Amino acid sequence: MTLLLGGCDSLRSSYSVCRDGTCRVVVSKPGETIEVKNHRLTVIKYHSDGLFIQVDGSPTVILPDQSTTRVGAITITVISIEDVGDVIFDVT
Repeated sequence: MTLLLGGCDSLRSSYSVCRDGTCRVVVSKPGETIEVKNHRLTVIKYHSDGLFIQVDGSPTVILPDQSTTRVGAITITVISIEDVGDVIFDVT
């Protein structure tokens, strides 16, 4: 199995892996910004109540765990949020 990494760049300790038009993003600490599919995502904070995120400088959006939400030109699906640890979400 080969994973394609095109279209996703990471900054700091965040990373993303892209395959078939979907990027799986892992963020290890709040405040990180990562560029995914030519969009700048800033994870403001996260805890069991949800993921607080900005897309391309937009107002902060709160996404509950296990939810799928359209934010601007992308769709974000929250896979997992841990109070202490990583937040994992998909971007399509």
